Amino acid sequence: MWRETLGCGAYAHKLAAGQTVSAVAAIQLAQLEHWYEAMRQLCVGWEECEDTATTLLRMMRVDTNDSIAAWPPVVAAALSEFWDSCAQASFPRFQNLLNELGKKLDEIPRSTGCEFRGIVFVQQRVMTHILAHLIASDAHLSSRLSTACLYATTSPATPSLAINSTEAAHRLAAFAAGDSNLLIATVVAEEGMDVPAANCVIRFDVVQHAVSYCQAGKIR
Repeated sequence: MWRETLGCGAYAHKLAAGQTVSAVAAIQLAQLEHWYEAMRQLCVGWEECEDTATTLLRMMRVDTNDSIAAWPPVVAAALSEFWDSCAQASFPRFQNLLNELGKKLDEIPRSTGCEFRGIVFVQQRVMTHILAHLIASDAHLSSRLSTACLYATTSPATPSLAINSTEAAHRLAAFAAGDSNLLIATVVAEEGMDVPAANCVIRFDVVQHAVSYCQAGKIR
């Protein structure tokens, strides 16, 4: 099942971008892409990923009244029930990260005299976008952090979320120049790119191997 799910989002994305579907069908297909990608998080994750799946759906705005209203009444009623009673508004591991970033933003300038410059390492491309979205949605952090996602450009995070090689180079240069003060990156930044020094390195996911641990130490 999970192998089939991997390609469904891309297929729905392709159909939604086609010229032969109606406006309503295009909206529904775009939403299906995001639901498929959320299912993918549940299917391929090593642990329960309800927080990732739900936050991805909210980020792509499939929980809005307009999005729900695009579906037939029976489907719309089921979606409304899900968002009203099943989906949590926030999740502990995301909130813990936001809290930690807030603490480091205050502590590092006070203890070192240097401006905060941080990197958050994650395992999956899509998580870079999710965490960037959560930071941008946080009233306390959004005005203090200029965040950039960074990962290998050989494949997208989802059919709708991707960065190209030019964007990746620009984001790395902006971080080096201090124009961006937080990178959210996959392990490509540890092993495949020359990442400028940071004074705060956070691992959002569990360290996979000793090489990953040592590489992060070199970035500090």
